[in-house]
Amino acid sequence: MATTEGRASVRKLTARERERTAFALKKAGATYQAIGDKLGVSKQAVSKMLKRVLAAHAKEMLPDIKSVRILELARLDTLLMGVWSQATKGDGAAVDRALKIIGHRREMLGVDAPKRAELGGLGGEPIQFVGTVVPPDRLKDLTDEEFDALSSIVAKVGGRDTDPGADPSGESS
Repeated sequence: MATTEGRASVRKLTARERERTAFALKKAGATYQAIGDKLGVSKQAVSKMLKRVLAAHAKEMLPDIKSVRILELARLDTLLMGVWSQATKGDGAAVDRALKIIGHRREMLGVDAPKRAELGGLGGEPIQFVGTVVPPDRLKDLTDEEFDALSSIVAKVGGRDTDPGADPSGESS
């Protein structure tokens, strides 16, 4: 006869397996509803499962991120040492490579001040946002939810040419 402790560990194992399955399905692009249907649970239960899995992954990865950053910086330093002597002798290609390596290093370390970016519509006009005109100087007044929605829209159209006279096919004449 199974003990209460034995049954509890079987339930935990089953719960962990379901969380792993939910995570694998989500990574593959499944919706919460599809995951819930597959596992026989509600969308809310799927949400809770995925939050637990992601929290556990984040906890495991945080120390690794610091190690990866240190490793990547060491790699960049090694690469820089390899081109440095040629760059300091005026070799143009070596100078370009050194500057790229230094740029990557600065970016990883956050050395440079943040770049200011202003959003505007075509021709500098205010952005139309969910039926409301949002002048560029008022973007800072948006709620987090409004800003996230706007960011999503900008990301979707980010690759488009903003020149009103440009050929929409992307072909040049």
